[in-house]
Amino acid sequence: MSVARVFKYASVKIHIIWKIGLVSFILIAAKATYADGTFAACVNNLKIQAQVAGISDKTIAQVLNKARHLPRVIELDRQQPEFTQTFANYFITRINDERIQRGRELLAKHHSLLDQIQRDNTGVTLNLVQ
Repeated sequence: MSVARVFKYASVKIHIIWKIGLVSFILIAAKATYADGTFAACVNNLKIQAQVAGISDKTIAQVLNKARHLPRVIELDRQQPEFTQTFANYFITRINDERIQRGRELLAKHHSLLDQIQRDNTGVTLNLVQ
């Protein structure tokens, strides 16, 4: 795979991750907003917040026009182990020597690509992935 192709692939991945992060942020903000109003009011409020944050109308429409109230998702959200367990129990059940070793191996394998992404002013610093 050529270097240009790797960077194009990485750029697409970063763009997708950024959009996922944006949607996650918006949905987390929605949780607090939705508690006191209707779902439609929550979505409208999120659109306003996104506009104020400088997000394009196209992106807002792409994300929020598809938003639907799904009671099962709300139910599952409230049962997530991150919110129902202590941090210590959550951490102990998810972090182990194999995961740490695999992370180190992947970091070593992709270090040059990650370093290049950092140098290209993408806003991603190496310490975010270490």
